Amino acid sequence: MQLFVRSQLTHPLTVKGTETVDDVKRMIQGVEGLPAEDLAVFYRGRPLEGGMSLTAFEDSATLEVEVRLFGGKVHGPRARVGKVRRQTSKVEPQEKKNRKTGDAKRGMKGPNAQS
Repeated sequence: MQLFVRSQLTHPLTVKGTETVDDVKRMIQGVEGLPAEDLAVFYRGRPLEGGMSLTAFEDSATLEVEVRLFGGKVHGPRARVGKVRRQTSKVEPQEKKNRKTGDAKRGMKGPNAQS
């Protein structure tokens, strides 16, 4: 049985049908030098498990092999974990001078000042 494996280049592979997806990953590792544990194999857009047998595929089927990408954006409340929001540091209150009011305030202008 012949399979086509599309990764950086398209490679024809001749298999007996008893091989697994992990065997295909090791074959690609030998051909392209990519580590087998970092590869993801897809058939018709669906990811394939490592122990899955190749007997389910028809002759001349095309498998896509991609390198796994880790990471991505986290949405929702988990995206804000560890971030401090709307907090200011504590500052000790300062001593303030009492403002003068009434007659004391008027007395500051001088003895002959009119209101």
